[in-house]
Amino acid sequence: MKEIIWFPYRVWVVSFFVVSLLIAFSLIMICQLLPEPRCSEVIFKINRGWTKIFFIVCFIRIRVKGKENIIEDESEIFIANHRSYMDAALIFIAIPKYFKPLGKAEMGKIPLFGPIYRSLAISVDRSSPYNRARSVKLLKRQIVRGTSVVIFPEGTFNMGDEPLASFYDGAFRIAIETQTNIQPFIITGTQQILNRFSALKIRPGFINVKYLPVLKAQGLKWRDAETLKQHAFEIMQTELLKEGNW
Repeated sequence: MKEIIWFPYRVWVVSFFVVSLLIAFSLIMICQLLPEPRCSEVIFKINRGWTKIFFIVCFIRIRVKGKENIIEDESEIFIANHRSYMDAALIFIAIPKYFKPLGKAEMGKIPLFGPIYRSLAISVDRSSPYNRARSVKLLKRQIVRGTSVVIFPEGTFNMGDEPLASFYDGAFRIAIETQTNIQPFIITGTQQILNRFSALKIRPGFINVKYLPVLKAQGLKWRDAETLKQHAFEIMQTELLKEGNW
């Protein structure tokens, strides 16, 4: 019965998504004529605007705490928990500065959405050692250029019953190698809005984002990567348990 009640809303969401995606796709294809880095920056702004409008028409609201922890004039490595398809869209509203996210290579194969995704993200195929090494190199290059990056350290959806799945090492090794601070934040509520088991079971609601204190990487050595990773895991898990609704 509940699914029948939500049917008109979901038809509206899917219809708006498809039509607006076609418009965004057309604009982004035109932007491909621009030189880099201007092309990427304009596409980023288009995507941010499109995401904001999509959330508004879907009656999804975002509440952000702890923005004062973000260092505006420095590149940072943003890390967050990951339990829903909604997380990948949310970051373009929740993070107040330009960035490049690390994402799954298979997302770039989706019709229409794929070209947009490839224009915005650095793709990684975790099954390929060569591709993993290449993505790390590209992330470092962005940081050196002064651009922040976003990494979900769990690697993929957390499908378990705990707030967090185990973290990969990548974000923390990159932080130490480039001496770049890590900005952790937690996301709650996306799982209730868009269930990770189905991309169509969307509903309106509130998403909460909370930025935690920055984790300093300056002065750390290669051997400190595991300690940094564990510290990030512990503070994020503690906050998720405190906030609930993860």
